[in-house]
Amino acid sequence: MSIQYLFNGITDPTRANRLFGCLLSDRLERNPGDMVYAYAVMNTLAVDESVRFKTNGYYWRNEGFTEQEIAECNESSKAFVCPLADMFSPDWIWYVRHLTDFVKRLKVPVLVPCVGVRGDHPPDESDDVARGVKAFVSAVLDRSACIGVRGESTALLLERLGFSRERHFRVLGCPTLYTYGRELPPLKPIEEDGRCVFSLNIRAPIESARFISEMAARFRSYCMVSQDFREFYRFMLTNGKWSPRPFEEKPVYRDLLKRLAEENRLRFFLNRKPWETFLRDAGFSIGHRIHGALLSILAGTPAAVVPFESRTRELAEFHGLPMLRPRPFRGESEWRDALAGLDYSGISRRQRENFDAYLAFFRDNGIATVFDKGTPERTAFPLERRIPQCFPDDSIPAWRHHSVADRAKCVATRYAVQARNKLRRAEPASKTD
Repeated sequence: MSIQYLFNGITDPTRANRLFGCLLSDRLERNPGDMVYAYAVMNTLAVDESVRFKTNGYYWRNEGFTEQEIAECNESSKAFVCPLADMFSPDWIWYVRHLTDFVKRLKVPVLVPCVGVRGDHPPDESDDVARGVKAFVSAVLDRSACIGVRGESTALLLERLGFSRERHFRVLGCPTLYTYGRELPPLKPIEEDGRCVFSLNIRAPIESARFISEMAARFRSYCMVSQDFREFYRFMLTNGKWSPRPFEEKPVYRDLLKRLAEENRLRFFLNRKPWETFLRDAGFSIGHRIHGALLSILAGTPAAVVPFESRTRELAEFHGLPMLRPRPFRGESEWRDALAGLDYSGISRRQRENFDAYLAFFRDNGIATVFDKGTPERTAFPLERRIPQCFPDDSIPAWRHHSVADRAKCVATRYAVQARNKLRRAEPASKTD
């Protein structure tokens, strides 16, 4: 008899995502980094090839869960698996409330292996976000032994809200590094004559973005992997003609991305596997985005992050991932000294202990994992065997071959999604106290 989990997410890793099918069915993740940690959790739970995951398509819904969805989960799912990123934030508390209402009506276990807070100043206990967080965590704990959080910033928030470390929650970091087991692959040396892959976040200060792009440009070749839908739509579907508000507010950032697109140095991945392969072939990875950096480490390529807020910093500190502070380089020697000073001993040293705590989380919640009987070879994981071997070209130049009519259809779809999102924020779910 097969096991089914209801999974909080959109992407099914066992099928190849293609551009127009994803756009017209809203099957793309808002941030491609989300499919990286989601896959790690799925891989952990897929004890054999009969295990199935049903995703709930959460990103683009502006309503709560239906009676039918609740009944189906209770009747046919072994558990509701809910890995989350920085959902404890004003931008996403509306969805946390939807989840709280949903979880309270479930009869099956609920697993939250990761969740984090956004911002350098966690919400006050009386804050609307804090009330939503407390209600959500309390509801989950009624249906599980504990939850996993991403780092110390999130742990401090939960302690302020009355929850106890180890008893109610555990700091587990990001599941991405646990995808293939207790051991990480050996990292190759940083290759200055290789390709540098970098990422940016439009929320970051311009000085930070300049530092990253200038550092990447010192390598023999370089390109940016976009992890933001706004970048994707602006440059891939409209050749840079559509300008969402954040780009107009930061023209330096807009012009940088425009130049990268014109030079064919901009990429966006619809599927996790080609992204991992792309990073394996790189010489170094740097940027604001944590999941791209962790996937790079998983691929055996050295990486560093340039954090500008707690959500990235808490994960980098927990896993021992090297961090760089933006600063001007007065010559080649300073740039090389910065690279030579990156210390990767911490990430390898902490991996084993972190992975054991990650497995203990599932064990204490009564859920079997693929690692319970040992760690399979990478190609022998049951979920890995179900992944398509051939993927469509994810690169930006490929989309430029599509017709104007096709692009117009996709852009129209996105405007419709934007309208739904505005409605969602104008009419938030009722507060759960």
